[in-house]
Parts: sequence; C-alpha cells; structure tokens
Amino acid sequence: MIIDASDVSKPEMYREYVQKVPEIVDKFGGKYLVRGGNVVSVCGEWKPERLIVIEFESMMKFQKWFNSPEYQAVKHLREESTNVKAIVIEGC
Repeated sequence: MIIDASDVSKPEMYREYVQKVPEIVDKFGGKYLVRGGNVVSVCGEWKPERLIVIEFESMMKFQKWFNSPEYQAVKHLREESTNVKAIVIEGC
C-alpha cells in the first residue's frame, strides 16, 4: 500500500491516527517500509508531502486489515484530518 498524505488540517487528530494505526497494521501482519521522511522527486511533477508504504503478505491480508472493526474505528481520524491518496499494488 502506498499512501500520499498532504494538507493536514487537524494535526492533533492526525497525530492520534498515526499513534493508533501501527498496532492495528501489526495485528494484521502489515509492516511499515516507509513512514514519512525526506521526499525527493526525480521524475515528473509529483511532490508528495508525506509518503507511507506498508507491506502486507497478500491482498487478502490487506483487505482484512482495511475492513477490520479495529481500523474502521480509527479511520475517521485520517479522513477528517488530512487529504490522502492511496493505492494498493499486488506484486512480487
């Protein structure tokens, strides 16, 4: 999963989301590969503010996490506090 988070309008709410989600990701076997840091654009006009990359063992594991009651209970914190674009890629 690749997430591009920008325009944090409610920093305290977003911080709460960032604090709660890793435990839920871990519970479903997810692993953070990238969580923020300096972003350097090397091609095109893409200028993300904050990138997050999470690896899941399979699309099924991702879907179980994303649709879990635990994640559903906190996702509103993200939705109400920042603008997010996200994709999921099934690959090797």
